[in-house]
Amino acid sequence: MATYNKKDMSKTKPDIFKSRTKEWDANEWQGRSKRQVESNEKLSGITIMALAVFVIAYAIYALITTLP
Repeated sequence: MATYNKKDMSKTKPDIFKSRTKEWDANEWQGRSKRQVESNEKLSGITIMALAVFVIAYAIYALITTLP
């Protein structure tokens, strides 16, 4: 029967954020600058919102034109 040291079986969790910094790391964003990433995210948001408005407007138009 194997024995173990209870001291080694402690329930301490490693600090996963210990080595992280708040500085921009271009390697995480495939070499793009922070400005490029933020402008791409902004443009994506605007595009999705415009698409949603278009779909809702088209649905309302289709409802109005099919009424007798």
